[in-house]
Amino acid sequence: KKKKNYEAPSGTFGSNSYSFSSSTLDNLSFANIKELGSATEFTLTCWMKKFGVGAGDRFMVGSIVSLSNGVSLIWNGTGITASVTTSAGNVETSGTQNSSGWVHCAMVYDGSESTNGLKLYIDGQLASSANVGPTSLDSDTFSNFNIGEIGHNSLFGSDGQACDVRLFSKALSSSQIQSVYNFENITSDLIGRWISDNDDTL
Repeated sequence: KKKKNYEAPSGTFGSNSYSFSSSTLDNLSFANIKELGSATEFTLTCWMKKFGVGAGDRFMVGSIVSLSNGVSLIWNGTGITASVTTSAGNVETSGTQNSSGWVHCAMVYDGSESTNGLKLYIDGQLASSANVGPTSLDSDTFSNFNIGEIGHNSLFGSDGQACDVRLFSKALSSSQIQSVYNFENITSDLIGRWISDNDDTL
């Protein structure tokens, strides 16, 4: 019998999901992700759970170096937004979501695809997409990769939980996003995987 390493969330992920508070600017910082310096594509996926469903409640994963340089997945109020900002401009796309439970989010960026080069998936399904102008990231875009608070001030604090955050150096296909959503162990082009739920170390 094949060993089952992960289980879909049913209200909680257990001891290896992390809780974050905006009042103390909680975050897990992974410093510089050098593999994504000046990258033309990447994929960021994670499970999120917000504490509260009001307009001011939010949870974030990403890297904000400055107002003109960053990438982020932000669940704010009733919507989830995937955003890429470089010195060449900004592109973002959003999907409606007002769940009080766990939600899987994925942003896929491909700077070589001017049409629908940024995609947002919610619970394994394509929710929205946007045309892109910037073709590659600034060299230091992922120098401040965080789960939780990502802007080093109260405007970017997060209240919620995160689990199974994954970062890939490639733009994953829709079928691969579905595989990630189903907890399959995709290792190709995987840069990092943090906060698992099968008692692995962080």
